Amino acid sequence: MSELSARHLRRSGASHIFVTNRTYDRALELANLFHGTPVEYTKFLSLLPEVDILIASSGAPHYILHKAEMQHVIGVRRNKPMFLIDIAVPRNIAPDVNEVDNVFLYDIDDLQGVVNSNLREREKEAGTPRESSRKKWSACLSRLKAQEVTPAIVSLREQLEQIRIAETERMRSKLAR
Repeated sequence: MSELSARHLRRSGASHIFVTNRTYDRALELANLFHGTPVEYTKFLSLLPEVDILIASSGAPHYILHKAEMQHVIGVRRNKPMFLIDIAVPRNIAPDVNEVDNVFLYDIDDLQGVVNSNLREREKEAGTPRESSRKKWSACLSRLKAQEVTPAIVSLREQLEQIRIAETERMRSKLAR
């Protein structure tokens, strides 16, 4: 999950990515994938003031980031907003971190809500083009049917015109007598 997130951030224009892992070799390996900087796991807290977006996805069975630590970090950042995205199960960031001003914590449940909302909007928007496409398709079929029938109508008109001319001539000759 963290690899996918890092790839997305890089594609979206993130200028720098820091990577930490419980094993430094793995952090180094991941950092090389994203042209980022590896960070020793024990030192990631000291680096947080430089980070605008933190994605937490460790396998730790407990919180690795708490409210008091984030209060310190946001103070060092001079209240510059920071976004924390906790995609770990169980959670890596204590929920009360969200109480710190200018710290915005999102977890899997929040992200799922955003995904569901976006899907509903897309489905709603997709309904309009479908209806529009149906109308256009129906109009196209009508034109095609008209094109198929047009030669028959033209031929019938020509035959009727010839019959009219012939009958008119026949009646004239009868009246002339």
